[in-house]
Amino acid sequence: MRDIAAEIAQYLRADGFAAYADSLPDEPEEAAAVYEDPAERGAAEFGGVGANYPRSVRLRVRAGGRERAFELAQRAFALLSGESYETPVPLSGGAAFLLPQQTPAIHERDNKGRAVFAWSLTAAFSAGLRRLTIARLVSDTEALLRYDAPVQLARAAVSVTRGQEAAGSRFYDTSGGLVHMGGGAMEELTLRLIAPDEAALALILGAERDEKGVYVKGNCKSQYFAIGYEACADALGGYEKTWFYKCRARLGQYERAGKGAGAACAELIVMPLATLYRYRGEALTMAYLTCGAPEMGAGWFDAVYVPGGV
Repeated sequence: MRDIAAEIAQYLRADGFAAYADSLPDEPEEAAAVYEDPAERGAAEFGGVGANYPRSVRLRVRAGGRERAFELAQRAFALLSGESYETPVPLSGGAAFLLPQQTPAIHERDNKGRAVFAWSLTAAFSAGLRRLTIARLVSDTEALLRYDAPVQLARAAVSVTRGQEAAGSRFYDTSGGLVHMGGGAMEELTLRLIAPDEAALALILGAERDEKGVYVKGNCKSQYFAIGYEACADALGGYEKTWFYKCRARLGQYERAGKGAGAACAELIVMPLATLYRYRGEALTMAYLTCGAPEMGAGWFDAVYVPGGV
């Protein structure tokens, strides 16, 4: 099991930080510390989810004055974010996606009056997702499959688990890289979302939010929707584009960034289903673009790709 706190501390030290894992010593005055909850690390190690399970990490950056501490915290934040939230960071144990749950905020002043800024991030080591997109299913019949315009669900996300594909046919377009999966329903797809769009989240969960931002459930039910994303098999690989055609979802773990803030992190359990729509005589569950067909890849998220010329 990787010691992600030690790896991040080492990465910060290479950029000139006095950085430590699991502790913040009294000296030097300007220092950074990286913490991982031992209970969460143990759950990942012994709970059967394996080394690739996303883990939450807490960072603290200290300096003598508030402005200097904020400057150092912002520098560390930018360094760990990479070129974007979708770019892997080259840690000593292998590349990892480091997705911030908050931006640095003042945490405390220590017993010497020094300012400490803190924030949390999620570390993921495989199956990084980006461009996570949903579209409400408007019509699903044997002859017609139609959706609203796609909207982005989250700035970035990490795939936690994905069930095995159900038995069924595979259809290949002439473009070569595009595959349509026919057959029955698939197992659940569990996504850990970073800063999801609250309105989109409420839509697919079949809930409404009042003027105070509280989720209110009445006689509503979750909507059918398509979900699309780009995913890579490892932190250094190319991205594969995917659409699941008909899904329902429920909300798992939900964590807020702080008072008055939106959800910093939300776990969404997605249940892909087979469509009523028939393509080459079979219902559809998903389509994915692995390579080639660049003209298709460019507009993959502009609309849900439906085979058969619908």
